[in-house]
Amino acid sequence: MPRVFIPATGAKTVPTVRSAVYDVAETFLKGAVLGTNADGEVIELTTGAGVVDVVGVALEDVASKPGWNAANDDKIVWRTGVVREVSIVDLIEDPNQIFSGRLTTAAGVDVAPTQSHILESRGLLLLASGEWTVNDDNVTNDAVQIVDIVVRDSVAGSYVLFKFLASVIAASANIS
Repeated sequence: MPRVFIPATGAKTVPTVRSAVYDVAETFLKGAVLGTNADGEVIELTTGAGVVDVVGVALEDVASKPGWNAANDDKIVWRTGVVREVSIVDLIEDPNQIFSGRLTTAAGVDVAPTQSHILESRGLLLLASGEWTVNDDNVTNDAVQIVDIVVRDSVAGSYVLFKFLASVIAASANIS
């Protein structure tokens, strides 16, 4: 399973979590970087290049709350208690939250993080699979600052700890 953006377990902080309504057309996965539309619904930002107005990171897939994707779904006539919401880490309330994620090239190939990456800023990359990674090749559209690294036996098992830059976090949002 690929490493998705999640609050880092060694960050010593508890993320500020909120449940937010998402747009009906959304199909994002856990770890998606989110913004808002004009209606105050959360939407996945469409590209890693030049990410701005980030409101949070998804803690679950779209339509994964209870009542969605039930067995024999085509036979269900009535649903009660189903909400079109997703839990997110609220970056407006807690902009200093530390996340963990993969470090890759612009082609999505894993890169082994080194000590020299610490305190450097990088852009983000949205892969075709729907997974977000920290893009080691993108040094012009900075979105995150790497604060630490975790090196495992293999490059694929290694990852970076990072926080979003204040310049890409939305100043405020009317989240439904």
